[in-house]
Amino acid sequence: MPHLGTAFRRPAITVVSALLVLAGAGTASAGTIGFKIDTTVTTGPGVRVALRITHAGDESARDVTPKVMLLGREVGGEKIEILAPGRSHEWEILLQEDNLNAGAYVLLTRVSYADANAYPFEVVTTSPFQVSATPRAPVRGRLRIPPISGNDTVDAHLSLTIPQGRGDSFDVEFVFPSGLRASERNMSVEVSDKQTVEIPLKLTNEALLQGTSVDAFALVTGRGEAFPQTDLVRGMVRIGKKADPLTTDLLIRTAVVLAALLVVLELVSRWRTTK
Repeated sequence: MPHLGTAFRRPAITVVSALLVLAGAGTASAGTIGFKIDTTVTTGPGVRVALRITHAGDESARDVTPKVMLLGREVGGEKIEILAPGRSHEWEILLQEDNLNAGAYVLLTRVSYADANAYPFEVVTTSPFQVSATPRAPVRGRLRIPPISGNDTVDAHLSLTIPQGRGDSFDVEFVFPSGLRASERNMSVEVSDKQTVEIPLKLTNEALLQGTSVDAFALVTGRGEAFPQTDLVRGMVRIGKKADPLTTDLLIRTAVVLAALLVVLELVSRWRTTK
């Protein structure tokens, strides 16, 4: 889980977050690739991101490539061909030169990499931070995603509770690692007088391996607010084993066995009757 640091009230506001991510590498040796991701966001002037990734697993990660995203802007870092267990690498990324307005924001970090079999993976982390202001009461929510079997599609739901005074119009951005496809990535939401809303979503697994568990996020931003504020709702996606379908051949063989069993029982019954 990320641990959000303190926002220092200085000309430059710095926020530090850390996340430990463990993922099955999917190799014959059943190794693991694990990342401890430390993110430092510094604002004023501009927005700069210091990113440090430490490998906490036991199998080398290949082609490790980060990119950071904020307010529709995306900047990537250099690719590291091999990150061995126990080793770290640091990136200094200038996300933008312009200063941010006072508000509450969420920085997204995506880290793509591959295991020894060149199978691609991606992890997503979030780093909430503030600029020169105290955030208002946050939007609360729950992102419910049932386990996905194989390449199936499931019905997910985002429940939101909007505090009084936060308005009735919001933009929602769904964030998933690569390998998952959502029916919607961005949508606008109008809130009723009850200040609650239910948002349906279909989610399809296209590439994640069985046994994988990944974080999912919904970023909720009020529209028309003088003080821009993005709130974060977190969920979890688990990929399970797909059940074997009942094939026509299996049904036919089962019917034949049952028919033979009935014939045997009938013959036994007649034999007992004639004795």
